[in-house]
Amino acid sequence: MGDASDQSTTFVQKLNQLYSASAPYYVSVTAYGARGDGTTDDRAAIQACFDAVSAAGGGVIYFPPGVYIVGRNSTFAYSLTLTGDNVTIFGIKGKSIIKHPAGMPATSVCILRVDNSNYTTIRDLTFNGNWGATVGVTTTNAGINHADQVDPKNYGLMIRGSKATLVSNCFFTQIYSDAVWIGAASGDFTQASVNTAILDCQIDITDRKSTRLNSSHLVISYAVFCLKKK
Repeated sequence: MGDASDQSTTFVQKLNQLYSASAPYYVSVTAYGARGDGTTDDRAAIQACFDAVSAAGGGVIYFPPGVYIVGRNSTFAYSLTLTGDNVTIFGIKGKSIIKHPAGMPATSVCILRVDNSNYTTIRDLTFNGNWGATVGVTTTNAGINHADQVDPKNYGLMIRGSKATLVSNCFFTQIYSDAVWIGAASGDFTQASVNTAILDCQIDITDRKSTRLNSSHLVISYAVFCLKKK
């Protein structure tokens, strides 16, 4: 029986094989009207793209370079949600940015929620929570660009009740809570996330945790955590 590093390598190889072989559909978010101009709220356009690819049984979604503003989806606890299987979402690292607008409410809102989805890959994207914190300045949970929260919950990425999720080469910054939250499905708290890998990611400035774990079979490898001290 191999050691832990051997098992982790095998697990990641399987994830790569799954996502590379399960993409019958390729589309750019701009095909659904997303502009990425740093001003327009692209949430509805990007969500329409996610929904179409999920309905097609999976595929590849591309974010061209740009800043994609995504506001809150009505009263839900997320801006974007992915609920389909066999989906790869990718961009150009450092140039494809998904960002919260200023003025997020004093409630739990994540940039992207992956909920009850299987064989998902997210790579080469920046998640910017637009918190507005500065390294070396104590905030005492001040929202700065957002409404203050006693227990901040404006997350970057939430992975809920999902199987075989790979997050690779992503950058999380200015997140007014946890950068990555991994746990149970939103509709069934007994359904944990399993076989999750976070590889070659950077996390810079969060108000709570870099990665909050409430799941099983998790691999974190070559991650860089640059956290703000409070």
